[in-house]
Amino acid sequence: MSARIVYLAQDPRAGKIRSLRLVNERLGGSADQSWAARPEDGGEIATQVATAAAHWLSERLTTNDQSASDVSLLCIDVEGSLCSWLSAPSADAKTVETLARQAPSSDGDLGPAPLTPLAHFAQSPLDASVQPLGPEAVDTALAKSNKKAAILPSKRIPVLVAADAPARLLIDALDARGIRVHRVTSLWQALAAAWDAPPAGEPGLTTATTVATVLVDPVGRIVWSWSIRGTLLAGGTLRVPLSRSDDGVDLPILTSDHAARLCTEWLSWSAQVGCGPTRIVIIAPEGSPSTADFGQTLTKLWKGATADFVTTPDPVLATLKRVAASVEVGSGVARPTGDALTALENRPGSMHRSSHVWVAAGVAALAVALFVLAFRLSRDASQSDSAANSYREQWTKLVETAVPGAMTSLDGPLMALQDEVDKKEKDFKPPERVELALPILQELETLSMVLGSGEIQLDELDLDSGQNVVRLRVTAASTERAEEIREALRAIGGSNIANWSEPQYPPNAQPGQKLTVTYLGSWKENLRKRAPGSGGNR
Repeated sequence: MSARIVYLAQDPRAGKIRSLRLVNERLGGSADQSWAARPEDGGEIATQVATAAAHWLSERLTTNDQSASDVSLLCIDVEGSLCSWLSAPSADAKTVETLARQAPSSDGDLGPAPLTPLAHFAQSPLDASVQPLGPEAVDTALAKSNKKAAILPSKRIPVLVAADAPARLLIDALDARGIRVHRVTSLWQALAAAWDAPPAGEPGLTTATTVATVLVDPVGRIVWSWSIRGTLLAGGTLRVPLSRSDDGVDLPILTSDHAARLCTEWLSWSAQVGCGPTRIVIIAPEGSPSTADFGQTLTKLWKGATADFVTTPDPVLATLKRVAASVEVGSGVARPTGDALTALENRPGSMHRSSHVWVAAGVAALAVALFVLAFRLSRDASQSDSAANSYREQWTKLVETAVPGAMTSLDGPLMALQDEVDKKEKDFKPPERVELALPILQELETLSMVLGSGEIQLDELDLDSGQNVVRLRVTAASTERAEEIREALRAIGGSNIANWSEPQYPPNAQPGQKLTVTYLGSWKENLRKRAPGSGGNR
């Protein structure tokens, strides 16, 4: 596996890619290839130039199995970018971006106030991205989940405004070819990540001191950055003249004036962020005769800082190789050393669009399912309404048949039906409960055991169940026989008549003659219970 670093130089005025540089750092070797936009293509639009650059990259990134490898790191040149500061209550990315893009207020009668350099570079979101710098910005991003953060007084926040329109076009063109860009940084951030912290596997100090990295670019400029533990704090550029050597190579000329101008800019930054570099790393091209004098002058003017000099044929290539060395072997993805251009690094690609498509398909499928469910529920509701109307018609006809005028009653059909039910219940109510009919036949059978004797002539027996008195009249041979009949009536078993009275003799009864005797008795009280039925037997 290898780390693939792409360095993008751009023309900020035209918004186009000027050149690409592919550094393919393999185990045991490296490769460096370059692509530049043709001068005759100046009339092409930016998307066409980005498409051509992406095509060139995809050909160089294609592996043996004909599949394109991803880009480990895309480093963007700082041409057209700016590092500055502003007053903000916190280092929250959204807050800083809003304040950076805000136009200055008017000067009253003098008209609109002129744009500051920061507002000028950051005024169009289509051309540049804005993000806060420094360790505080990293801590604020990590603590962003705290929704109740207190409002702090305004303070100076370092800000990076990166011209990234050509980079966005290149990332989209690579994404269309299935090539993913894992990490995106600016050259300032690459300097901080490459020279502030040692590469993976190399010993070195990782302290909280501020390190200034000064890169002398052979194209005729100085690119510098401040960093703390590999995190960019500030950055800038400074133009320098070029001088052609005897070999025909253009070399930058550095003078004490350049060192003084650089220290002046550093003093402004230290007054804003409250710190300054204590270590300076200078990366210069080989053969530049003024580099040593420039470094000595810089250390004299910036007292208390130590300086390290690194000479190399190509300072930019040396920086990219050190960044490539921080890529984990076998993963192809840069480790999170330093920071990155978050707006480009989090730019949605084909994977995001694919996920959106699947989410949209899922939502559409859910909508179809809900539509089918709603249609079925509507159909069932319609059937239920039809059945309810049918039942309503049926019971309406029944009610009208049973109770004419119930549906048009002022009290309503329910009250009319209730009145009719009450009336029918009253009409069909069973009669009041009456006294139970007495067992006359059973009592006749019982009395026949006494009255069946031939010596007794039965004249009258009144067993009316409607009255309580039982009347018995017989003709007895003598008074003695009359007494015996009375005792027999009282002693008979199973009789329901009790309290037989003394025999009543006629007033003209003569001893030794037959006489008519009357006996009176009464039905037992337990036979007089109330029970359904009525009438009596005689």
